[in-house]
Amino acid sequence: MKALGTAFDVKAYPEDKCFSAVLVHGKVEVGDDVHKIYLTPNQKVVYERLSKTILKTDIDDSRVYDAWRHNELVFESETFEDIAAALERSYNVKLVFELQSLRKYHYSGTLENTSLESLLQLFAMTSPLSYRVEGSTIYLFENKAMKSVYQKILR
Repeated sequence: MKALGTAFDVKAYPEDKCFSAVLVHGKVEVGDDVHKIYLTPNQKVVYERLSKTILKTDIDDSRVYDAWRHNELVFESETFEDIAAALERSYNVKLVFELQSLRKYHYSGTLENTSLESLLQLFAMTSPLSYRVEGSTIYLFENKAMKSVYQKILR
């Protein structure tokens, strides 16, 4: 990647299946000596490690991707599995799903400069999710009493 007078956000964690870069402003060149892709503002490039493919797409708002710089977490229909990974990185904790189906819940919203406890309470108030904190490990489980309530709302 070569920055050409720009501001961009890169997400490249060793455990992730994909690496991505989003251009906020300026210009970015991505690729090697033979294959080059140029990004303009509000474009995203994703490199898939397994297939070794690169995909460039347009996005609605690049600020969503660099919100972390302003102590914001922004989610747009993201799975709780992906959100959990972001929370683990941001708050240096381990989240353990006691029920795999919880990983597939989707959330959207912007959360500003808040504690992990506040975030967990918010997720518990807006979905059939409960949690238990033991040191730096957070166990996530289903709140069965609230599951039927949320299923009726989402129909």
